[in-house]
Amino acid sequence: MLNHFNLWLFSLINAQPHTSYWLIDIALFCSNFLLPIFIIFIFIFNFKNKPLHILLISTCTLALGLNYIFNEFFYFPRPFVLHIGQTLIHHAATSSLPSHHMLIVSVYLPNN
Repeated sequence: MLNHFNLWLFSLINAQPHTSYWLIDIALFCSNFLLPIFIIFIFIFNFKNKPLHILLISTCTLALGLNYIFNEFFYFPRPFVLHIGQTLIHHAATSSLPSHHMLIVSVYLPNN
């Protein structure tokens, strides 16, 4: 059921053959640079809050470690592994759920 939900979400954001090049360029920029920009933004605007930085780094490390363990037992193939949609960025065939990007964002948002 989770895999069906994942594929449904993917179908909402996957580029279609008629998608304009500028929209694909924006999507590629976001996929490559949005997370690092988000992390830099966190540290710039919370510069004086050192305990929050320690909490965020610790929580992100714990979440990514638990994600690694989770992925050892459960595998949800990425859509390109199933030959679904267009592949615009080369990526290793690792598990698609849970996403590292969403883990980091979900760790930050409740703590802010």
